[in-house]
Amino acid sequence: MDLNWDWGDGSKTTGLPALHQYEEAGDYTIQLIVVDRSNLCSDSVAIPVLVSHVGIPDEDISSVNIYPNPVSQTGILRIDGLSGGRYQWMNLSGRYISDGSISQEQVHIPNKTGIYLLRVIDGKSTRTFKVYLEE
Repeated sequence: MDLNWDWGDGSKTTGLPALHQYEEAGDYTIQLIVVDRSNLCSDSVAIPVLVSHVGIPDEDISSVNIYPNPVSQTGILRIDGLSGGRYQWMNLSGRYISDGSISQEQVHIPNKTGIYLLRVIDGKSTRTFKVYLEE
């Protein structure tokens, strides 16, 4: 199955996660086209959105890295380059799972295998990582 996103500002992406940061506030129409390659069926939806503010650049913590990735459920996920701050776990659709404080460059790991988004927050700067959690 293919997921094709048109964000309404000239940007296009495919697949998941469906994340996009707009550069300017305004009215946009997000177009999602889903194509099933097995039978060549497709469907689409147009989603109007109003962006009233834009994100804060993450330049201050752009050098932050996480490892290992993938990580096992019993392993330790380390954050290199940031000793404090907060984190948020989300599923691929952006739904909140949990959060906490970064302690000794480590974060608590969700208890279910899968692909997650980890948002690292240090003051007003953020950076989001895709994390693979194995058994």
